[in-house]
Amino acid sequence: MEGPPRTSPRLTREAWEDAALEAIAEGGLTALSIEPLARRLGVTKGSFYWHFESREALLEATLHRWEQRSTDELIDRVRGLSPHEAFAVLARAAIDEPLLGRLELVLGAAGDHAVVGPVVRRVMKRRLELLTQIFRGLGCSPAAARRRALLAYAAYTGLYHVLRADPTQRSETGDALASEWVEVLASGVQED
Repeated sequence: MEGPPRTSPRLTREAWEDAALEAIAEGGLTALSIEPLARRLGVTKGSFYWHFESREALLEATLHRWEQRSTDELIDRVRGLSPHEAFAVLARAAIDEPLLGRLELVLGAAGDHAVVGPVVRRVMKRRLELLTQIFRGLGCSPAAARRRALLAYAAYTGLYHVLRADPTQRSETGDALASEWVEVLASGVQED
């Protein structure tokens, strides 16, 4: 007697995107290859083609997912907080999410890529706008807020370079570094 047909859970599009994010973080854009991703996920290439037409379609979807996780969700997380609280949340998130940090380095370095570049520039623009709003909320003039936003963003990306070169520095980060970052950049606001 035969039992009911065996069914396996269908791999989701999001699972492919998450695997692609991890592959890019580990090996750069060249690591975005269908066969190795399928092996990593324990499926055949046919699963890939169920969700995506091409490698480029996966790249575009993966970049959208990166923007969602690294920008949209953070913007939502700080909505309604005071400027000081919002900056503290952003600083802490920058420290606590190593996958997103590795992606920052890889994707930032690929800024001249036809598909990656426009997304990276849009993400950077949105983040700088958010930081500028935060610094305006702290009392900075428009010009000072833009400068501090750029400094905060440079510190954010620079932190990932430090952590990549010496991952043991992560143990030195955490609450203390986030607090110091907020104190340095969010205090002593002076008008132009």
